[in-house]
Amino acid sequence: QEQEAPEPAAGDAVPIIPVGTQEAQAPATESEAAQLDDLVVTATKRNQSVRDIPATVNVLTGDKLEAQGARELQDFVDQIPGLQIQDAAVTSSRKIVIRGIAPDNVGNQTVGTLLGDVPMNDPIGSYTVIDPDTWDLETFEVLKGPRGTLFGASSLAGIIRYVPNAPQLGIWQAKGALEYMSVKDGDAAPSFSAALNVPVGNELAFRISGVQETRPGVI
Repeated sequence: QEQEAPEPAAGDAVPIIPVGTQEAQAPATESEAAQLDDLVVTATKRNQSVRDIPATVNVLTGDKLEAQGARELQDFVDQIPGLQIQDAAVTSSRKIVIRGIAPDNVGNQTVGTLLGDVPMNDPIGSYTVIDPDTWDLETFEVLKGPRGTLFGASSLAGIIRYVPNAPQLGIWQAKGALEYMSVKDGDAAPSFSAALNVPVGNELAFRISGVQETRPGVI
């Protein structure tokens, strides 16, 4: 049987609960509050938070690239706004374009490419555009705007940096990957990737990584 709630006596405080609302929850503590990870890059040749760099820097982490199966430049160019590739044609060479700036067919590249801190551009013409495998990278960094002060020539429009994972002290680490590619109406082949980090004492470590990639085709 239903029972009616007793009416409050005169002078008693009556709680007011607005219709359609729920009881207020206690504010979240600092540990429960959402926190943003601080992404550290070496875009200025020193470890620095990407939020502290007064320039446009786009970063893709190596873990993200491996999870996506990205293996070549074209796989992640689409993820960087303002970055494009102009493929080679009969009368022109392949070019990397940042913010619409690209070289002519006889000038130097306007976008420099570095593997770590080693420049990989052709010092004479625009014919060399490296496309390394992205396995075991720490970050893939795109710095937009002139970077001649830090990285020299061929950086009028910006710089692309492949930053490999450095050896880690005190950590044994091994990882590997196997991919199998099959081309419709064509061939099929596997590709292997592996990396090994070996610490030696407390002050020395070695890291070795490699890729054996086979790209099948129709012919």
